[in-house]
Amino acid sequence: MVEEILRAFFGIRSKTYRVKRKGATWNNGGKTVVLRKDSYNLCIFRRQDVKTFVSKIGFVIQRKQETAERALYLIESLGTSRAAEIWEGSTRVIVE
Repeated sequence: MVEEILRAFFGIRSKTYRVKRKGATWNNGGKTVVLRKDSYNLCIFRRQDVKTFVSKIGFVIQRKQETAERALYLIESLGTSRAAEIWEGSTRVIVE
């Protein structure tokens, strides 16, 4: 459903993958967490689609928005190979 909405309203091609099922558990800082709903990853691969997502939809969590904007800036200004070198050499925050 998310894929269809992104495509219809924003022209964004995407794919969703279920990564954890409801009831899955893991340790987070010494505390056991139980997932109440299935968890999904949204993958957007095309650069223009990522730019559209970041500029028109964005992330609620500010650190994720800033990380996405920084990644796009590096790619646009340095190209993908050089941006990847800089990214891997810096303190990396993963957008989840």
